Amino acid sequence: DADAMSGNRPPIDGVIERVRRTYGSWRRDTTAEQMRADWDNLFWSDASGAAAQEVSAMGLTMTWVEAQGVGRDRLFVYLHGGGYRVGSARSHFDRVARISAAIGAAGLILDYSRAPEAQFPVQIGELETLCDWLVEQGHAIDRVAFAGDSAGGNLALAGTLRLKEK
Repeated sequence: DADAMSGNRPPIDGVIERVRRTYGSWRRDTTAEQMRADWDNLFWSDASGAAAQEVSAMGLTMTWVEAQGVGRDRLFVYLHGGGYRVGSARSHFDRVARISAAIGAAGLILDYSRAPEAQFPVQIGELETLCDWLVEQGHAIDRVAFAGDSAGGNLALAGTLRLKEK
């Protein structure tokens, strides 16, 4: 088409092509580790200038993401997508940094267990553990927002329902 030939393609076309190349490189014997590395490299960006701090607590790995000028007095937990197989704090760093800047709150990304090593609903228990840790750190859990995309959106909803039952 004329736009493609003139170089006036919308930026989304480049993203779609990168995603197609990544998925297209995977075969039946591609390991979960390779898929995860490819996914992280596909979406990684630190263009936002946000601060990141990895934390290990209660058997979990989490990453605080804070836009410039944002503290941890307001926070949201972000649960990454990736079909419970790929996705991580690295692949979703830019997204969480942008949300942090937009709403003036720190983001906390849970690097929950993924398949095939762990099967759903293990991740709900990990989210409960994260919430227990936040309470131990002095955060009121009813003041924490939960967000996610794809599988992470499902986990945010399922985890919220589980917390409501407690």
